[in-house]
Amino acid sequence: MHFTKDSLNLDPALETERIVKFLQQNVRQTMRRGAVVGISGGIDSAVVFALSVRAFGPNKVVAVMMPDKDSDKLSEQLARELAKKFGVEPILEDITGALQGFDCYRRRDEAIAHVFPEYNADKGYKAKIVLPQDLLDNATLNVFSVTIVRPDGSEETKPLPARDMLQIIAATNLKQRSRMSTLYYHAEARHSPAVRATIDWLKAAFDPVQHPWFADNFLHPRDFERERAGKVVPLFEGLLEPRG
Repeated sequence: MHFTKDSLNLDPALETERIVKFLQQNVRQTMRRGAVVGISGGIDSAVVFALSVRAFGPNKVVAVMMPDKDSDKLSEQLARELAKKFGVEPILEDITGALQGFDCYRRRDEAIAHVFPEYNADKGYKAKIVLPQDLLDNATLNVFSVTIVRPDGSEETKPLPARDMLQIIAATNLKQRSRMSTLYYHAEARHSPAVRATIDWLKAAFDPVQHPWFADNFLHPRDFERERAGKVVPLFEGLLEPRG
């Protein structure tokens, strides 16, 4: 598939029907009866959930909410509202226990404490990973930093060494893997696919290897001309030429 900027000009109704038929055909071929979808209150899961209900009907779609102790309470509220809109009673699976068993929180907090020895989540400290705010305006390196929020509300930011960044990512990925395992449990218990076909389709559509503009690495606009070398021309054609 040759991806260009015109590929984003979609007919929503036509594309919806295409995906719905694809889901129906895929499920029929695997002799399954419906779908199991994890819903978080976010846009991505909401779209997959809506497409699944459209394809199989509300009685054949299982909605699973999988918060952990770090999840925003609003996430569950929005997920419940979504399920209600489509006539589906959601299942609540708190994965905090599973993540504690994997030492997810300890591993993550250990990496943060390498940068801020005072950091202690049990005492009310919070943390977030941030990028420089002026990436597009200045010749700033794409370097991640960690910001801690103390119990008194004060904040402090320091650069995050690569080793600690990788540890935080590895620990956080345990959340996604735990949620996927939970979905597979409900799928196998009901003999339904965990909507892997849709997930694989979305991953392929945004594959950074096939489509470099979806890569995680930051490329400054002034470097497009030097870096593109025929790789990203279709998407950015007409946007890179100097103005007269």
